[in-house]
Formats: sequence, C-alpha cells, structure tokens
Amino acid sequence: MIKKTALLSLIASTLLFGDISQKGFFVGADLSQNSAVVAYDNNANGSSTSITVRPYDNSYSKTIPSFKVGYQYYYTRVYARYSSFDYSDNEREKFSIKGSIYEMNADYVPLMYISKNKSWDIRGVVGFGVGYNDSSLNVKDIGLLPAGESINGSQQYMQYGYQLGLMCETSSGISIEMAYRVRYGNLQEFTDGANQSTFDLETQEFYLGVNYLF
Repeated sequence: MIKKTALLSLIASTLLFGDISQKGFFVGADLSQNSAVVAYDNNANGSSTSITVRPYDNSYSKTIPSFKVGYQYYYTRVYARYSSFDYSDNEREKFSIKGSIYEMNADYVPLMYISKNKSWDIRGVVGFGVGYNDSSLNVKDIGLLPAGESINGSQQYMQYGYQLGLMCETSSGISIEMAYRVRYGNLQEFTDGANQSTFDLETQEFYLGVNYLF
C-alpha cells in the first residue's frame, strides 16, 4: 500500500509540477472530420472525342485517422504524416478512387500561455504541408476517359496546404491539438495528346490530435 501511494505521488508530481519539455521527438495520431470534393473535369469538345461524360463534382463527409512522427524544437516542429482515403462516386456510380497520402509538415508553434507552475501551456499552430498522394482508379464508365486510354496501376501527384489551430501541452509529454487543415491536389490524369481527363481533390477538415513528446 505504501509503495502504491508513493508511486501515485510520483506520477502526480510529474504531471503537476514538472517542467514542460521544449524539444524532442514526438509521435501522434489525428482524427479528422473530413469534407472532401473530388472534381472530375475534361476538355472534351463533343464530336472529336470519345469522352461523353460532362464535368461534375462529388462531395464527401468522412472521419479519417492519420499518423505522424517528427521533432519539436522550442517554437517549431517538423513531422511526417500518413493517411489513407477511399472515395466512391455514390451519386452516378462511374468511378472509385482509393489511395494513401504521404506528407512532410512544418509548423510554427508559438507559446501563448503557460500556467504558473509550468505544468501545462497553450500554443498556437500555424503550418504548411507538402507531399504526394498515391491513388488507384476504378472506372465503371469508359466515357470518362479519352479514346484508347487505359488504367494501369497507380498514379502519384503532389498535394499541398496549410493548418491553423491550438495545442495544449502538459509536463507529462502529452499534448492535445485542435486545428483546421486544408489540402489541394491532383489524383488522376489521362490524356491522348488531344483530350484530357482529370480527377482533382480538395479537402477541408477539423481534426483532434494527441501527441507524445519524448
């Protein structure tokens, strides 16, 4: 009983009175409420192409997890982030796209408030991310693509965007962040030299993240 009491006291003193770490490696996970738009577009001119589908958009609302690992150094941090996606054309049932996202992010995390006993603080989060998506397309209507174009494996395209939010850190190394994240990018592109079809992606998401700083 005495040992248990001593252990609880040690944990409490670490959480309440320990100084907050300013730098170190960290790992984290985010859960995002994602609002996405996959925009199908083409430059078909009717009589000279086999593209018969007019451009249109698909909107989605999904809950998506992502994972990150990086390094924080006082008021900045850099980290890699990974997530996956699966967007099916539920409105017209003409295609589905699924894949993964790989990013590098850089954030400015200025100190906005610190408690008197330095057991917790609040930081801002202002940053940007650059990476690429690796996606595969499943077409259910060949009228989406130029004549002679076929689907062969996956495609990779750059994506980019920014994030804005707040982060609450504790002296235990655990932090919680709430932020708004926006990303833009191309998913798939097909061309026969004269005509072109593209699938573009834009996502807006609010996420809640939990991190641990070593």
